[in-house]
Amino acid sequence: MLQVSLLRDQHDFVLSRLSVKGFSDTALVDAVVSDDDARRRLQSENDALLARRNQASKEIGALMAKGRKTEAEAIKAEVANIKITVEANEQRLGDLETSIREGLQRIPN
Repeated sequence: MLQVSLLRDQHDFVLSRLSVKGFSDTALVDAVVSDDDARRRLQSENDALLARRNQASKEIGALMAKGRKTEAEAIKAEVANIKITVEANEQRLGDLETSIREGLQRIPN
């Protein structure tokens, strides 16, 4: 199975070599690269959200220790929203990874 990095970095070379093997579905190659780009962007977004969630959790603890419960509750609501977004992102990441893997399996070596 070809690597996505090869499809991205040497796109024209890969397409020319695939045409020698009689493979002409360039849209599939482009779709795999596009899905990988989307996966990378989504993973970066998810990582940033997880970092914010961790930071917010620490803030909640500090605010509760200082007796500032109202502010802590507001941050708890933010953390709950982040959790929902992260779960949706993880589902989408799984779908993209499946799509990439299936696409790579259809492209000859």
